Amino acid sequence: MDLDTKEGREFIVFKRQLYQLYEIQNRNVEEHEAFSFQIERENLKWLYNANQDFSKEMNRVNLLEDLDTHYNLNGLIFKKKMLDPQKLKGLGFFGVPVAVYAFYPYVVASLGQSWTTSLMTAACLSGMYMLRQNETIVNTIEMMEDGKLKFNVSDSLVASKDIIVAVKDTHSLISLSNDDLGEDDIESNYL
Repeated sequence: MDLDTKEGREFIVFKRQLYQLYEIQNRNVEEHEAFSFQIERENLKWLYNANQDFSKEMNRVNLLEDLDTHYNLNGLIFKKKMLDPQKLKGLGFFGVPVAVYAFYPYVVASLGQSWTTSLMTAACLSGMYMLRQNETIVNTIEMMEDGKLKFNVSDSLVASKDIIVAVKDTHSLISLSNDDLGEDDIESNYL
């Protein structure tokens, strides 16, 4: 923030007044009577109105984001993204053998045939490992006309099936990953 500009100075004044309001809000009655006259009464009205305007604007922005999300879902309740970062990395590993094959004579001349073949094999195996799917994943959740839920789940990378379940028989257990501990994301969400 540049304090040399008029907007920067106004923001600092606004921030100080907001902090003073916070102090007033958390005082007991005696402290309030002793210190509340340090803030001009007119500023309290302006700050209150600014807070109300900010809250209304945030509600409007959230409503627009929700409308955009529902429009992109095309009537679905849930839709999984096409590629997660791990699968995208797997496709990138498959790009290495394609690039090496495109410039095969030059790569063989600089690395040798056995190193080039080993590089291409390792990249293909790494790509297959990154694209593996060892669990059932929910692709979409849709509400049917009779009130039941239709889950589209994939058992492998290319095969999926539909499961129709009553809402009362559907339960979920969601575990949030703890990134603060520096551990890898542990996905243990069950439906």
